[in-house]
Amino acid sequence: MTAARPQPPAGLPGVWPRLLTWLLPGLFLLFTAVLVVRALEDQASGPLVVGEVVQVEEQSFRTKTPGGAEGLVTLYRPYFRYSLPDGTTQEGRPDQASPDWNYPLGTSLQIRHDPDRRGVIFMPGGNKWYPALGMALVALVVSGAAYWFRSRMRPAERGVD
Repeated sequence: MTAARPQPPAGLPGVWPRLLTWLLPGLFLLFTAVLVVRALEDQASGPLVVGEVVQVEEQSFRTKTPGGAEGLVTLYRPYFRYSLPDGTTQEGRPDQASPDWNYPLGTSLQIRHDPDRRGVIFMPGGNKWYPALGMALVALVVSGAAYWFRSRMRPAERGVD
């Protein structure tokens, strides 16, 4: 006599655990890869030029920590004047702001500029990596949680025969 196969509960079809265990973390890893590629492209794109800081835009806003304490965060976005190889002068700024970019006026730095988008520059440093690192951390947490929940299910709930 053949034993009846256990069926998953009605509220949890066998496909959902697999979907949540593999698809959701896979999507987070895909988004992480896209952000890494964009950061690499920005870091390597455009010729290097020496830019002079001509203005620094300051943005301040209040934040709350998880403990409830309030704080003030200030971000800076420098504007640079730089010369192209053909002798023309342009001004530009990065598309991000950072608390580390409060440069005194007249400071000279090596920057990259985007020849296809006038006035768009890329700053040296790792700020472009922060979104990718954050997404990778989320992917690891989601993957770990999905694996943990799946390992706690009975075989019938996981859709395993």
